[in-house]
Amino acid sequence: MAYIGNSPDLNESVDTAQLKSPLTGDLGLGADADGTDRILTFGHSTLKSVIGIDDSADIFAINTDDAFEAANDLEIDASGNVTISNGTLTINADDTGADVRFYSATTNEGLLYDASEDELGLLLTTKLKFHDIGGGEEIYASGDGALVMNSGTSLTVTTPDMTLTSATASKPILHITNTHDLTTSGELRFNKDSTGDDNDVMGLISFYGTDSSDNTHERLAYMDAIVTDSAHASEAASMRFYVAENDATLTQGLAIAGQADADGEIDVTIGAGAASTCTVAGDLTVTGIGGGITEADQWRLDTSFDGDLTPIHVNLERNDTNFDKIGTGMSESSGIFSFPSTGIWQVTWHNQQLSTAATAIMWSNIRCTVNDSDYANCATMASSVSQGGPAYQGSANTLIFDVTNVSTHKVQFGIGVDGSNQTTRGNSGTNMNTFTFIRLGNT
Repeated sequence: MAYIGNSPDLNESVDTAQLKSPLTGDLGLGADADGTDRILTFGHSTLKSVIGIDDSADIFAINTDDAFEAANDLEIDASGNVTISNGTLTINADDTGADVRFYSATTNEGLLYDASEDELGLLLTTKLKFHDIGGGEEIYASGDGALVMNSGTSLTVTTPDMTLTSATASKPILHITNTHDLTTSGELRFNKDSTGDDNDVMGLISFYGTDSSDNTHERLAYMDAIVTDSAHASEAASMRFYVAENDATLTQGLAIAGQADADGEIDVTIGAGAASTCTVAGDLTVTGIGGGITEADQWRLDTSFDGDLTPIHVNLERNDTNFDKIGTGMSESSGIFSFPSTGIWQVTWHNQQLSTAATAIMWSNIRCTVNDSDYANCATMASSVSQGGPAYQGSANTLIFDVTNVSTHKVQFGIGVDGSNQTTRGNSGTNMNTFTFIRLGNT
């Protein structure tokens, strides 16, 4: 081992004559394991630099100062770990560039900066991790053309605009997939996070298209949700659907409006103007006042009887000739008819009489009760004949009855005659005396 200055003592001056000839063999600076730093110092008028062994830290170091420090500019430890401090690592020169490759323990994976392409690549399935290594926050390519972004709890993007673009037919598609094996699902949520006011738009989805002249694409349809009542404890909202008509004017065609002051009431408006039409393919079921019929029933006399009778409790049957009731239908016991549900009911009696007397008078009465006990005439019709020989009489009674309680609100029918030989007609094959019940709407 040759030493500069013929000694391990680095403080010994060096005879320049000794350096005139090339050195052969190994060159050593100082003795082994003596606890002393081994330093080469490069002098400069303002900036000295040192290179050598920092014995106390057990590292090889380079530092732009006249001694080693706690954080040197460059350090290499005994395990080969490299630490760069106090500056910027520059590779090659601007507008020249150099490739940089970081290899992985997996073949062909890792990181590559390609200077000629101006691209930094995470090769194959190498993952870009956030927060910690091995955590769930990452971006990586699961395959050629497939990019995966994972976030264990949430992903927040703050930007005024986000665009998804594709030149492929029927693309792009935004999927919201929930794999939880219960009845819940994913959600597309619009948050209006400000002090609420009436007519605030909470969310809007627009549809844009281009006309046949290839003009700038324009909005041709949209739907939105607005606050119709922002008052605390009576909040209400509406959804509105607009489409272009005539000259691309956007006009509301459907509105679904919750009512702030009426529990369980949602109003729906369809169409725009008297010229609009609404087509329903198939059956339309409507409930409520002014809606479709949910209850309709008809009874009749199947056999005639003579004289007075109140209530009419004999010879009654439900019409069974080309007829079927709608809903549950009425129930009858001893001439008392009970309603299957509350509501506004229309009760109609078409009556037919045969008289063989010279003079005869007939009364037909629809009688009702609201306490399941006391009956009164609620609708009365009268007819008379005055001639010799057989004569037919007829009348029609109609009652609109507000049935608020099916246990207390009921009806019966009664016939009264003045004179002999009067018959209330009945037939099991055709309607002569019929009792019709139709529910018109809610009470």
